[in-house]
Order: sequence, then C-alpha cells, then structure tokens
Amino acid sequence: MRVLKKVPMEKIKSLLNLSPEQVAGLKQMRSQMKGQKPGFRKEKRRIRKAMRAQWKSETPNVEVLKSLHQEMMNLRQKKATLRFETKLKLFQILKPAQRKKLKSLRRKFRRGFRGKFRGGWGHRFHK
Repeated sequence: MRVLKKVPMEKIKSLLNLSPEQVAGLKQMRSQMKGQKPGFRKEKRRIRKAMRAQWKSETPNVEVLKSLHQEMMNLRQKKATLRFETKLKLFQILKPAQRKKLKSLRRKFRRGFRGKFRGGWGHRFHK
C-alpha cells in the first residue's frame, strides 16, 4: 500500500495502534514486496529498451514488437496481481477499526499530495 511504504513503521504502529503480531505481519509483508519490485523494474526497462530499438530500426519486426508488447502486458498483470494480494494480506492483518483509520489516512495523504501541484498544468485548461 502506498501510504504504508513511505511512512516509518513506528509511526504506523502508533497511528493504527498495532499489536506486536500485526507489526511483525506488516514487516514480513513489506520485505516480501521489496524483494519482488526490483525484478519488475529491471524487466520493464529491458522490454522498453528492446521496443525502442525495434521502433528506431529502419524496418521494425512486427512479430518482435507484438511479443514485447505481450511481455509488457504480462508484467503489468503480474504487478496488479501482486498489488491485489498485498491488499488482501493487509486486510487480513488489520482489524476493521484499523482499516477505517488507514482509509482516512490514505485520503489525507492524497489530498496533501495533490495540493502541492495546484496551479500546475491543469489550471491552464480548467478556468
């Protein structure tokens, strides 16, 4: 969960009133996520680089481009599945009241983040 990955564990523990078992479960979940993310990034870079090379060539191989595109879609599907499984694990660890508190923290986090970019590109088009 995005809110959890940027906040120190001690702060999460105090904000959500986590038990030691819950803290251990969250730490385990975080370490599993960390181990899988770098692989996605490397693979995504490799596929993008190969696609760029194909597009830059004088005669791009259509079959190669299709297979690279399919690899990228498979990678995105794996990432989405991992995100979904992580969310399920999180909801198994937290109690209903803690889930509600986490939901409000997410909203607060998003509002704060969006506020930093007010007056950026969007203001030109939404007058």
